[in-house]
Amino acid sequence: MHYVRRQPGWLPKGRVRTRRHRLLLRRLRRRCRQLLAGSQGARQCVVYDARQVRDLNGNLTGDKFVGPVCIYGYSSNADGAECINPSGSTNHNIDACVDGEECFLGRTFPGGDNQCHHLCAQNAVAVDAGSPACSAPQSCHDLWGLFGTPKPIGLCY
Repeated sequence: MHYVRRQPGWLPKGRVRTRRHRLLLRRLRRRCRQLLAGSQGARQCVVYDARQVRDLNGNLTGDKFVGPVCIYGYSSNADGAECINPSGSTNHNIDACVDGEECFLGRTFPGGDNQCHHLCAQNAVAVDAGSPACSAPQSCHDLWGLFGTPKPIGLCY
C-alpha cells in the first residue's frame, strides 16, 4: 500500500477522501446534536447533497456526501412559496424555507419547481420539527436515495 504524507499524520493513499468525509460527517452530527440541545436561536435541518456540487468548470466534483445537516434558519418562506432570500433575489437555495421544509431545486432535480416543500420520512415517521405527513395528493419521494438508511428522509411533492 502506498502512503502519502498528510497533516497531521500518515494516511493510506486513496482513502484520504473517505476518511476526511467520515470525520466531517461525525463533526456535523455532533454539532447538530449540540445545536438542537441548545437555545441559541432558531435552527433547521436540511438535506445537503454534495453529489450535485460542481467545480468552476461545471464538472461534478465527485463528492459522495448526502445527508441531513443543521443550520441556523433565516427564511420565512412557507410551503409552496418560491425559495429565494432575500426578497427580489433570483438565486434559489435549499435552505431558503421555514423549518421542516426544503427547496425542490429545479437546477438540481428533474421536475424541481424552486418552491418550498415539506421534508418527510419513509413510512410517515415525523422528521425535522415534527413535519407532518405529506398532504394529498402529494407523497413522500426518496429524492436523495436515503430510504433504507438510518435517516430515511424524503421530500413531499
